[in-house]
Amino acid sequence: MSLFVRMLNKIRLLATFYWRRQIAKKKGISLLRPNYLFVGDFDSSSVIIDVGCGHEAEFALYAIEAYG
Repeated sequence: MSLFVRMLNKIRLLATFYWRRQIAKKKGISLLRPNYLFVGDFDSSSVIIDVGCGHEAEFALYAIEAYG
């Protein structure tokens, strides 16, 4: 594959990612790196159940810090 084709594919990938992210924002969907998508309408009285199978508790720690 030529360098030009690879560059073009990378630009398409980045543009698609940006476009999808903007649509998600309009719908109220939040992204937490590395791979968490959620609708962030929580408050301090919300109950959040994290049933992920990851090695780290990134989302749980984020939810505790952000929403108490």
